[in-house]
Amino acid sequence: MSAFLLWWYSNNLKRQPFIGNFTVAVLTGLSIVVVDLLYHANDPMIFVYALFAFSITLIREIIKDIEDLKGDNTFGCETLPIIWGIRRTKVLIYLIMILFSIVVILFHELLTLPIYYFGIFLFIPFLGLLWQLIRADTRKDFSRLSIFCKIIMVLGIFSMILVDKPLLS
Repeated sequence: MSAFLLWWYSNNLKRQPFIGNFTVAVLTGLSIVVVDLLYHANDPMIFVYALFAFSITLIREIIKDIEDLKGDNTFGCETLPIIWGIRRTKVLIYLIMILFSIVVILFHELLTLPIYYFGIFLFIPFLGLLWQLIRADTRKDFSRLSIFCKIIMVLGIFSMILVDKPLLS
């Protein structure tokens, strides 16, 4: 199914507004959920990491669409920045960040991790991303944001080391 979706993405979905971004984000999040299904762990932390992977990938994919606006427009792609404009597309990214943050805050007690853990590894980097996103208006700015999203992804991966219990026992 993943191979088919990736083929469909590369041939069609990436030229359409949001659906291509969403497909890549879902596949990224599902790659983590598969681990839980494989080991029957039913660990809520795995779902938090899957949600994180989904959210940051979705944000990065949308940022990449803003970065590639001119090229996508030349080739007839109908991405969100082309249809909505950069300003509205940035508002969508803000909403995704807020929604993800609210979900983490609401469910952090189920995770046996102190809230400062999320502050250090998630909310501080998200605030940095938000600050840079608010100020971004050139292709170079959005290229930096895309790189910053990759850094946030790496921080998320490294944060797994600090989890006080094994994710898969």
